[in-house]
Amino acid sequence: MQSLAVVLICALGAKAEIPTWDASCVGCPLKSLADHKVESADGFLATTLTVDVITLKTPNTTFKTRAYNGALGGPRLVLQAGDRVELTLVNNLEDRDNTGEWNQPRKPNTTNLHLHGMHI
Repeated sequence: MQSLAVVLICALGAKAEIPTWDASCVGCPLKSLADHKVESADGFLATTLTVDVITLKTPNTTFKTRAYNGALGGPRLVLQAGDRVELTLVNNLEDRDNTGEWNQPRKPNTTNLHLHGMHI
């Protein structure tokens, strides 16, 4: 009997040690983000995702973005067919700012939980 695996990827599917900018490497292949996975055990996977805002800096700009569990992206959740999942999302983002012009970037204050892949 063949075992079927279901892979759920939350957020970007990876957690990063934030790569630094190297201007001498324009056109070089992109570096992969570290693959941080959480695997089910005995038919069950329980984990917590905490979303916050972090500030990233490059030589030319500084910007804010969402971080999951303190880093860019989130873990890759790996389960077997039939496993149960308990996922807690802790949203530490600021309340929505409803003032001012809406036709511009806003505070990164929303999130959702969605799936990519579902490879079976």
